Amino acid sequence: MKDPTKIYSSIKKFLSVILPDSYKIQTIARFPKLKTWEKNQNKDFEKNSTRFELYEYLQKNYFENKPIDYLEFGVFEGATIDFWRKLNKNPLKILWF
Repeated sequence: MKDPTKIYSSIKKFLSVILPDSYKIQTIARFPKLKTWEKNQNKDFEKNSTRFELYEYLQKNYFENKPIDYLEFGVFEGATIDFWRKLNKNPLKILWF
């Protein structure tokens, strides 16, 4: 029986020749590795279902009401920067957009 590593390497070489270099294909190919990494991580870390829950967690546990510098690229409707403006009450905070 052939070595599985050599088989995998041969398949990978073959696919690299016939398939275009694609970010989507790379993402799909790396997904199992990501899931394995996630399973091996400590389960005690905070999980948030929305980005706003994450911001509230960070504010409460790390920033408190210390001044922050927040830089946002690609502001669409300003929901995130407005959320930070209301969340962090320190008058010395700087919000860049």
